[in-house]
Amino acid sequence: MKQDNWGAWNAEDAGSDWGSDEEDGEEEAGGTRKVRFSPKASDLWGGSPRSVPSKSLAAQAQQGITTTIINDASYVRFVESSGAGLAFVSNALFGNARLARERVHWLFPSNKDQRVAGMLAWVQKMSFNLGTYGLLKFLENRERGGLFVNAAFRMRQHPQEPAFDFLTFDQLQATMDKTLQESVAFYDPSEFAMVFIFLPSQTGNSVAIWRRKINVPDSARRKYRPEIDAIKRTLRPVKEYVVMVDE
Repeated sequence: MKQDNWGAWNAEDAGSDWGSDEEDGEEEAGGTRKVRFSPKASDLWGGSPRSVPSKSLAAQAQQGITTTIINDASYVRFVESSGAGLAFVSNALFGNARLARERVHWLFPSNKDQRVAGMLAWVQKMSFNLGTYGLLKFLENRERGGLFVNAAFRMRQHPQEPAFDFLTFDQLQATMDKTLQESVAFYDPSEFAMVFIFLPSQTGNSVAIWRRKINVPDSARRKYRPEIDAIKRTLRPVKEYVVMVDE
Protein backbone atom coordinates (compact mmCIF):
# COMPACT_ATOMS: atom_id res chain seq x y z
CA MET A 1 0.00 0.00 0.00
CA LYS A 2 1.23 3.48 -0.83
CA GLN A 3 1.88 5.67 2.20
CA ASP A 4 1.12 9.38 2.29
CA ASN A 5 3.84 11.88 3.05
CA TRP A 6 2.54 13.56 6.19
CA GLY A 7 5.40 16.03 6.37
CA ALA A 8 4.41 17.43 3.00
CA TRP A 9 1.51 19.51 4.33
CA ASN A 10 3.86 21.62 6.43
CA ALA A 11 6.40 21.99 3.65
CA GLU A 12 6.55 24.98 1.34
CA ASP A 13 5.26 22.94 -1.59
CA ALA A 14 2.50 21.21 0.35
CA GLY A 15 0.07 21.35 -2.55
CA SER A 16 2.19 19.01 -4.65
CA ASP A 17 1.35 16.03 -2.44
CA TRP A 18 -2.36 16.69 -2.02
CA GLY A 19 -5.24 17.00 -4.42
CA SER A 20 -6.77 14.87 -7.13
CA ASP A 21 -5.00 14.15 -10.39
CA GLU A 22 -6.86 15.20 -13.52
CA GLU A 23 -7.64 11.61 -14.33
CA ASP A 24 -10.47 9.98 -12.39
CA GLY A 25 -9.67 7.94 -9.31
CA GLU A 26 -11.58 5.33 -7.86
CA GLU A 27 -15.67 0.81 2.04
CA GLU A 28 -17.15 0.46 6.02
CA ALA A 29 -14.98 -1.10 8.58
CA GLY A 30 -15.85 -4.30 10.39
CA GLY A 31 -18.83 -5.38 8.33
CA THR A 32 -20.28 -6.37 5.01
CA ARG A 33 -21.55 -2.98 3.95
CA LYS A 34 -19.37 -1.26 1.38
CA VAL A 35 -19.82 2.24 0.02
CA ARG A 36 -18.53 2.88 -3.48
CA PHE A 37 -18.78 5.84 -5.82
CA SER A 38 -18.54 5.75 -9.60
CA PRO A 39 -16.05 8.31 -10.92
CA LYS A 40 -16.95 10.71 -13.69
CA ALA A 41 -14.89 12.87 -16.01
CA SER A 42 -13.52 15.82 -14.09
CA ASP A 43 -11.25 18.82 -14.02
CA LEU A 44 -9.37 20.45 -11.18
CA TRP A 45 -11.29 23.21 -9.47
CA GLY A 46 -10.51 26.83 -10.19
CA GLY A 47 -12.14 30.20 -10.69
CA SER A 48 -15.13 31.81 -9.05
CA PRO A 49 -18.81 30.82 -8.86
CA ARG A 50 -21.34 31.87 -11.45
CA SER A 51 -25.11 31.68 -11.39
CA VAL A 52 -26.83 28.72 -12.99
CA PRO A 53 -29.86 29.63 -15.11
CA SER A 54 -33.17 27.87 -14.56
CA LYS A 55 -33.67 25.01 -17.02
CA SER A 56 -35.89 21.96 -17.31
CA LEU A 57 -35.15 19.06 -14.99
CA ALA A 58 -34.08 16.90 -17.93
CA ALA A 59 -31.62 19.46 -19.20
CA GLN A 60 -30.23 19.96 -15.72
CA ALA A 61 -29.71 16.24 -15.26
CA GLN A 62 -27.76 16.07 -18.51
CA GLN A 63 -25.55 18.92 -17.35
CA GLY A 64 -24.86 17.50 -13.90
CA ILE A 65 -27.26 19.77 -11.99
CA THR A 66 -29.59 17.69 -9.86
CA THR A 67 -32.82 19.19 -8.59
CA THR A 68 -35.99 18.07 -6.83
CA ILE A 69 -39.47 19.55 -6.99
CA ILE A 70 -38.71 21.49 -3.81
CA ASN A 71 -35.28 22.50 -5.08
CA ASP A 72 -36.66 23.57 -8.44
CA ALA A 73 -39.19 25.87 -6.80
CA SER A 74 -36.51 27.49 -4.63
CA TYR A 75 -34.29 28.72 -7.49
CA VAL A 76 -31.26 27.60 -5.50
CA ARG A 77 -28.87 25.92 -7.91
CA PHE A 78 -25.63 24.12 -7.20
CA VAL A 79 -23.81 21.54 -9.30
CA GLU A 80 -23.96 18.05 -7.82
CA SER A 81 -21.21 15.55 -8.53
CA SER A 82 -23.33 12.39 -8.02
CA GLY A 83 -20.38 10.80 -6.27
CA ALA A 84 -17.71 11.83 -8.79
CA GLY A 85 -16.01 14.21 -6.36
CA LEU A 86 -16.09 11.55 -3.64
CA ALA A 87 -14.54 8.88 -5.87
CA PHE A 88 -11.09 10.26 -5.06
CA VAL A 89 -11.61 9.62 -1.33
CA SER A 90 -13.66 6.42 -1.30
CA ASN A 91 -10.73 4.52 0.19
CA ALA A 92 -9.77 7.32 2.59
CA LEU A 93 -13.31 7.66 3.93
CA PHE A 94 -14.62 4.12 3.76
CA GLY A 95 -11.61 1.81 3.57
CA ASN A 96 -11.16 -0.61 6.44
CA ALA A 97 -7.45 -1.36 6.02
CA ARG A 98 -6.49 1.49 8.40
CA LEU A 99 -8.01 3.20 11.41
CA ALA A 100 -10.12 6.29 10.82
CA ARG A 101 -7.57 8.53 12.56
CA GLU A 102 -4.96 7.38 10.04
CA ARG A 103 -7.23 8.06 7.05
CA VAL A 104 -9.11 11.24 8.02
CA HIS A 105 -7.28 14.38 9.19
CA TRP A 106 -8.87 17.48 10.71
CA LEU A 107 -6.06 19.71 11.92
CA PHE A 108 -4.23 20.71 8.75
CA PRO A 109 -4.04 24.53 8.35
CA SER A 110 -6.30 25.69 5.52
CA ASN A 111 -3.93 28.45 4.37
CA LYS A 112 -1.32 25.94 3.16
CA ASP A 113 -3.30 25.16 0.00
CA GLN A 114 -4.85 27.90 -2.12
CA ARG A 115 -7.62 25.61 -3.35
CA VAL A 116 -8.75 24.93 0.20
CA ALA A 117 -8.45 28.57 1.24
CA GLY A 118 -10.37 29.63 -1.86
CA MET A 119 -13.09 27.05 -1.29
CA LEU A 120 -13.55 28.11 2.33
CA ALA A 121 -13.86 31.73 1.22
CA TRP A 122 -16.39 30.72 -1.44
CA VAL A 123 -18.46 28.81 1.13
CA GLN A 124 -18.53 31.90 3.33
CA LYS A 125 -19.51 34.12 0.39
CA MET A 126 -22.29 31.76 -0.67
CA SER A 127 -23.44 30.93 2.86
CA PHE A 128 -26.98 32.30 2.40
CA ASN A 129 -27.70 30.08 -0.60
CA LEU A 130 -25.76 27.14 0.84
CA GLY A 131 -27.86 27.31 3.98
CA THR A 132 -31.02 27.00 1.89
CA TYR A 133 -29.46 24.27 -0.25
CA GLY A 134 -28.46 22.26 2.82
CA LEU A 135 -32.01 22.50 4.16
CA LEU A 136 -33.39 21.30 0.82
CA LYS A 137 -31.04 18.31 0.78
CA PHE A 138 -32.21 17.40 4.29
CA LEU A 139 -35.82 17.55 3.11
CA GLU A 140 -35.00 15.54 0.00
CA ASN A 141 -33.14 12.81 1.91
CA ARG A 142 -35.39 12.93 4.99
CA GLU A 143 -32.35 12.48 7.21
CA ARG A 144 -29.57 14.46 8.85
CA GLY A 145 -26.39 14.72 6.82
CA GLY A 146 -23.81 17.08 5.38
CA LEU A 147 -22.75 18.73 2.14
CA PHE A 148 -19.35 17.59 0.86
CA VAL A 149 -17.19 19.39 -1.70
CA ASN A 150 -13.80 18.36 -3.06
CA ALA A 151 -11.53 21.43 -3.15
CA ALA A 152 -9.51 19.92 -6.02
CA PHE A 153 -12.40 18.83 -8.23
CA ARG A 154 -14.80 20.29 -10.76
CA MET A 155 -17.19 18.57 -13.13
CA ARG A 156 -15.90 18.83 -16.69
CA GLN A 157 -19.23 20.33 -17.78
CA HIS A 158 -18.97 23.03 -15.07
CA PRO A 159 -15.29 23.98 -14.68
CA GLN A 160 -16.15 27.22 -12.86
CA GLU A 161 -18.39 25.73 -10.17
CA PRO A 162 -17.79 23.49 -7.15
CA ALA A 163 -19.71 20.20 -7.20
CA PHE A 164 -21.48 18.97 -4.08
CA ASP A 165 -22.61 15.68 -2.62
CA PHE A 166 -24.88 15.09 0.37
CA LEU A 167 -24.04 12.20 2.69
CA THR A 168 -26.46 11.11 5.40
CA PHE A 169 -25.55 10.08 8.93
CA ASP A 170 -26.01 6.41 8.05
CA GLN A 171 -23.54 6.71 5.20
CA LEU A 172 -21.04 8.55 7.40
CA GLN A 173 -21.29 5.86 10.06
CA ALA A 174 -19.31 3.70 7.66
CA THR A 175 -16.31 6.03 7.91
CA MET A 176 -15.82 5.19 11.60
CA ASP A 177 -14.72 8.81 12.04
CA LYS A 178 -16.09 10.26 15.27
CA THR A 179 -15.97 13.91 14.22
CA LEU A 180 -17.84 13.35 10.95
CA GLN A 181 -20.60 11.39 12.63
CA GLU A 182 -21.05 13.74 15.57
CA SER A 183 -21.08 16.75 13.25
CA VAL A 184 -24.22 15.55 11.47
CA ALA A 185 -25.93 13.60 14.26
CA PHE A 186 -26.42 16.35 16.81
CA TYR A 187 -27.49 19.48 14.95
CA ASP A 188 -30.86 20.93 14.06
CA PRO A 189 -31.19 20.67 10.25
CA SER A 190 -33.80 23.42 10.24
CA GLU A 191 -31.30 25.83 11.82
CA PHE A 192 -27.97 24.87 10.26
CA ALA A 193 -26.39 23.17 7.25
CA MET A 194 -23.12 21.30 7.71
CA VAL A 195 -20.56 21.81 4.94
CA PHE A 196 -17.38 19.74 4.66
CA ILE A 197 -14.54 20.86 2.40
CA PHE A 198 -12.05 18.09 1.73
CA LEU A 199 -8.77 17.55 -0.09
CA PRO A 200 -7.57 14.02 -0.91
CA SER A 201 -3.96 12.95 -0.83
CA GLN A 202 -2.66 12.00 -4.27
CA THR A 203 -2.61 8.33 -3.30
CA GLY A 204 -6.25 8.53 -2.28
CA ASN A 205 -5.44 6.75 0.97
CA SER A 206 -6.01 9.79 3.18
CA VAL A 207 -8.10 12.94 3.24
CA ALA A 208 -7.91 16.30 4.99
CA ILE A 209 -11.27 17.83 5.95
CA TRP A 210 -12.45 21.25 7.12
CA ARG A 211 -16.01 21.85 8.33
CA ARG A 212 -18.31 24.84 8.47
CA LYS A 213 -21.72 25.25 10.13
CA ILE A 214 -23.91 27.48 7.95
CA ASN A 215 -27.08 29.19 9.17
CA VAL A 216 -30.30 28.32 7.36
CA PRO A 217 -31.94 31.63 6.31
CA ASP A 218 -35.12 32.55 8.15
CA SER A 219 -36.89 32.98 4.82
CA ALA A 220 -36.16 29.37 3.80
CA ARG A 221 -37.20 28.07 7.21
CA ARG A 222 -40.53 29.92 6.98
CA LYS A 223 -41.14 28.81 3.40
CA TYR A 224 -40.62 25.12 4.16
CA ARG A 225 -41.93 25.01 7.73
CA PRO A 226 -44.65 22.39 7.01
CA GLU A 227 -42.14 20.07 5.29
CA ILE A 228 -39.55 20.63 8.02
CA ASP A 229 -41.98 19.81 10.81
CA ALA A 230 -43.31 16.73 9.03
CA ILE A 231 -39.86 15.27 8.34
CA LYS A 232 -38.42 16.12 11.76
CA ARG A 233 -41.23 14.10 13.32
CA THR A 234 -40.01 11.04 11.40
CA LEU A 235 -36.38 11.33 12.55
CA ARG A 236 -35.08 8.81 15.06
CA PRO A 237 -34.48 10.04 18.63
CA VAL A 238 -31.08 11.66 19.13
CA LYS A 239 -29.99 8.80 21.41
CA GLU A 240 -30.41 6.41 18.48
CA TYR A 241 -27.76 8.17 16.41
CA VAL A 242 -25.01 5.74 17.38
CA VAL A 243 -21.48 6.93 16.62
CA MET A 244 -19.37 4.01 15.38
CA VAL A 245 -15.60 4.03 15.94
CA ASP A 246 -12.90 1.49 15.13
CA GLU A 247 -10.79 1.79 18.26
